[in-house]
Amino acid sequence: MKKNFLILLFIFLAFNSFTFAKADVGIGMGPSRLSLNANVGNSYNFDIVVFNPGDYDVKAKLNVDCKTCLSNYTLFGWKIGEVNEDYQQFFNFVPNDVFIRNHTGVDDGVGITVYVTPNIWLKKDLIFITPESLNFLIKSINKGYTGKFSIPYYTLLLGEKNIKAQISASSYWSTFGAMGTIAAVGAPLDLHITGMPFGSLVILIVIFLLIISVILIIIFKKTSLFQKIRKKKVKNN
Repeated sequence: MKKNFLILLFIFLAFNSFTFAKADVGIGMGPSRLSLNANVGNSYNFDIVVFNPGDYDVKAKLNVDCKTCLSNYTLFGWKIGEVNEDYQQFFNFVPNDVFIRNHTGVDDGVGITVYVTPNIWLKKDLIFITPESLNFLIKSINKGYTGKFSIPYYTLLLGEKNIKAQISASSYWSTFGAMGTIAAVGAPLDLHITGMPFGSLVILIVIFLLIISVILIIIFKKTSLFQKIRKKKVKNN
């Protein structure tokens, strides 16, 4: 009985020691929530701090995850795919890979500058989901086919865009050793982008059509004049 009790006590202490050590591999971020109003063509930046209250040093990478970038693509009310708007192209972190010492807080953590540069051209991916009947035939040729394919394209960023994203830091190395669980932290970001007004696009289209019309008129007049000169030469001959 005493032997069984000692074995159970040893397992209990070992388990709790392991859990405590794992809990000490962690990172934090400040501020806890971010908000930004931006206009296309302009550059903005703000600072965040990544800190490590645990007992072990860590290395982490910065990234932005968009929560509202994926939407359904429908045709006549039927969903035939999805559209992914790549807002990650607007973000840049300096630095984007950081070493965070242990026992640090907001006051002595690692400072990171987040640059946000909305572009008037927005990259999107049109993702088509193929039916299972077609997937079977495709997979017989390409074993790695996942059941969908995407077509990238660019559009103008028009009007107002409200984007919900998250600035995240994920650890990939620690002095603790092999990490069974990745320590990560994120701060929600509400990003409001003012793009090109629709009226400006209409004006640009009108100007483009006017330029094309003028070019066509000039070509037509030159062609008519050339034909007249040619006819005159033929008569003289």
